[in-house]
Amino acid sequence: MKHTASLTALLLLLAASACTQRDLSYAPPPQNRVFGQTVSHTVEFGSDLATLSPQEKNVLAGAFAGVDLRTAHKVVLTSTNAAQADAVREELIGLGVSPAAFTINMSSDATPMSAKAYMQSVKADVTYYQVIAPNCNYWGVDPREAYAWTSKSSAGCATNSNLGQMVADPYDLLHGRQGSGPDAQASASAVTRYRDAAASGASSGDSGGESASGSTEGQ
Repeated sequence: MKHTASLTALLLLLAASACTQRDLSYAPPPQNRVFGQTVSHTVEFGSDLATLSPQEKNVLAGAFAGVDLRTAHKVVLTSTNAAQADAVREELIGLGVSPAAFTINMSSDATPMSAKAYMQSVKADVTYYQVIAPNCNYWGVDPREAYAWTSKSSAGCATNSNLGQMVADPYDLLHGRQGSGPDAQASASAVTRYRDAAASGASSGDSGGESASGSTEGQ
């Protein structure tokens, strides 16, 4: 009886030890960090012109060379000249910015330097998003020792890291894109094609059986 009590106490002690030594690698996996950045550039125009010179086009492209303009989610153009703002807008669209990303602010205020200098410039503020994938370097426990049959956070971290490095637009990790809704016409046309199609799937054995029976009757 005493031996049984000692064995029971030992088992309880081992169980308590296993519960208190829970591996931290089973914590929720780290997530991708997505943040927005804004890059600004002022386009200078000369003599109230509404077109960009080849030199200024090169300067504009160089100012945003480190930005994937296809993922720009907000572009604010500030100017007192609508034609100049439109010229910058068209040039940025040619560099990859979506037309839906633009907001044009027409201002009548002049800079402290001179009103003329302000009227001959357009300020472009381009906001885009970047993602920093998590660093998955924790493999504290050999996977063969995962007796609880639970997913380890390192595996989940690897999945998140791969997603962060493959995603075309980091903003999609913050907010999903709006769906276009169901297309009733496409769904109905698929059903119509199915119903109007000729019957298929007749086995060759059926036709063979009919010909065989016909030859028998002929005999």
